[in-house]
Amino acid sequence: MDVRPAGMKGKRYRKKYDCKTEATHYKKFVLTNFDDTD
Repeated sequence: MDVRPAGMKGKRYRKKYDCKTEATHYKKFVLTNFDDTD
């Protein structure tokens, strides 16, 4: 899972999961809690 909530210049959150469902839950968590668009 590789997520950049603020776009290309934002912080990058990466994590590996065995299941796609766990990765999807993590992606939703990051997008709701770590949005750095100030």
